[in-house]
Amino acid sequence: MIVEKKSSFTFLVHELNKMLDEEYKFELDKVINMDGEFVCYKDSVINDTKIYPNPLCQYNKYYKSVGKWINRRLFTEILQMLCNGKLMMVNTTLIRMQIGINMAIKQIPEKDEQDEWRRHILDVSYARFYAINLYYSKVICELPF
Repeated sequence: MIVEKKSSFTFLVHELNKMLDEEYKFELDKVINMDGEFVCYKDSVINDTKIYPNPLCQYNKYYKSVGKWINRRLFTEILQMLCNGKLMMVNTTLIRMQIGINMAIKQIPEKDEQDEWRRHILDVSYARFYAINLYYSKVICELPF
């Protein structure tokens, strides 16, 4: 039997997930052994599939690389900074989010599908940013409201 030790990153993700609706919750990356059994969680959300508007998108090589870029450059870095008691600047966050959206819709010819990706990435990002800022204000800064 393997006992999993929770890192501060894993703890933070579990705390944030308590504030989020199911469709916006973070998915921690898993470590799987050679037998295909779960071992523990990694300190990243790079393979989080909630960033895709359609679950089938994760099987497209281009969209998978875009999703990993968004998860790594936006969410994993924000969570790592939050573990250290810091919050990423809003401008940096918004710029990275816009870059991710532009990367995602670059290969999509249909306007409706572009809008679907844009709306989905914005919805997921704003819900997560709200929970992150709430956690930062209440837990790290200990503001009473």
